[in-house]
Amino acid sequence: MPSVTSQAAVKRLTRPEVGHNGYTGFHPGKIDVFKAGSKPFGNDTKALTSDIQLEHDVQVIARDGARLYMDVYRPVEWQEKIPAILSWSPYGKKYSALDMLPMTIWHSCVKRSDLSGLEKFEGSVKPSIR
Repeated sequence: MPSVTSQAAVKRLTRPEVGHNGYTGFHPGKIDVFKAGSKPFGNDTKALTSDIQLEHDVQVIARDGARLYMDVYRPVEWQEKIPAILSWSPYGKKYSALDMLPMTIWHSCVKRSDLSGLEKFEGSVKPSIR
């Protein structure tokens, strides 16, 4: 049989540090607006096709009293109810796919130019209406 060489995709999780893997710190109440056509994660990434508002570290209190913090991405100046996608990941909410791709030599077969930097990989998704 031919021998097959493979590389396991492994990256150890650590406590978030400002300046590493896209983490900028804890900023409740901070709001950023990314304009259509911009490339917030560098010129080698995909341009955004619409204006996006990002609210950082919005507190949500779960039924058991646990405080969870999430980042909320939505269209700028939205008024009506719109579908929401809730994504949970053990990698943290600031950990972009652009940070994850280099962990394998083949970059998970995804080109940087296909990603904006605002996406998440490896998350559990639950659609919702907000």
